[in-house]
Amino acid sequence: MKLRRSIFRPLSAAVAMLAMGMTGRAADLRITISGADGPGKVYLQVFSTAQSFNNRTGGVAAEIVTPSKGQATATIRNLAAGRYAVAAFQDAEGTGKLETNLVGMPREPYGFSNDARAALGPPSFERAAFTVLAGGLGVSFRLTR
Repeated sequence: MKLRRSIFRPLSAAVAMLAMGMTGRAADLRITISGADGPGKVYLQVFSTAQSFNNRTGGVAAEIVTPSKGQATATIRNLAAGRYAVAAFQDAEGTGKLETNLVGMPREPYGFSNDARAALGPPSFERAAFTVLAGGLGVSFRLTR
């Protein structure tokens, strides 16, 4: 029995070291957003926590992209492996911010990763979240009104 343990200990340690190395590596995240059919640039922000996603502050990356043929594409480089969510909108009015009506509903196209939706207000981080591994990832979603 002791011999068996000594054989598996180095193996489990090697697996653990490999797993730790995989989670710490940087990866590229390719984001493709469709539905950007009107005028204006697409603003997107990548979040790594529920708190930053809910407050729309403290994102880990942000891009402003000029759409082409109804689609906007951005690549976030050297992103640490982990869980992320993306929020985006198309600045149709050219103000640099998402315009809303009197009750807070967006007047411009907007969207979230996983095409996450919620009945009232934005979706939760968990609905929009995805996992980026060391090899990188591509995500796509659609803007809606």
